[in-house]
Amino acid sequence: MRHLFFILILILCSVGRSDEDFNYNYGIEGGVNISNILVSPNTNTDNKLGAVGGLYWEFFPGDVFSLLTGGYLVGKGYSEPSSNYRVVLNYVQLRFLGRLAFYRTQSSRAFLDFGGGGDLITQKGTQNFPTPSNLDSIKDFDTSLLAGLGYEAAITKDFTLAFNIKYHYGLINLYKTTATSTTAHSHGIMVTTAIQFSTERESVATTEDRAKEFINRNK
Repeated sequence: MRHLFFILILILCSVGRSDEDFNYNYGIEGGVNISNILVSPNTNTDNKLGAVGGLYWEFFPGDVFSLLTGGYLVGKGYSEPSSNYRVVLNYVQLRFLGRLAFYRTQSSRAFLDFGGGGDLITQKGTQNFPTPSNLDSIKDFDTSLLAGLGYEAAITKDFTLAFNIKYHYGLINLYKTTATSTTAHSHGIMVTTAIQFSTERESVATTEDRAKEFINRNK
């Protein structure tokens, strides 16, 4: 599945050669994913902590509404209560999101993200029960809905820090078999930090700029 990331890198390079008037943001995002499954009929499971990280691009960032796409590696799964049984599900996720900025200043903005993602499940296995094993009963793909809030602040004219929290829900039953009425859907919360860069040529008023302006006014 690493080929998907090579494709994303090629897209970034091609966009970088395009018209200089076409502005966009791009960044590296990483953090943790607190995941679990929703099982019907009801089964109690515990959360599992996993890592999430990837690359993304945001188009039309100067507008109230912008579009994002990116590729991520996401660690999902769940744990059984009072046992060593842990299910590991590692995903390659391609996201397509809309971003609505509901608060904006010259150097920061708060926003709402919403959209979907296509998931390839690249690892399906268990840990410590009593030894690791593969799970043939889990499908190879999923489709996720994502929604969350974020905030970003410009550190310099070209460099921004962003903080995000997103809820994700898998739309497809993870189990391959249809012999029983049991269904399972992955869900959880991602908390991430992003290092973001901009191709915007117009100057952005950053915290550093405002500090210099304040000092100059009070000399």
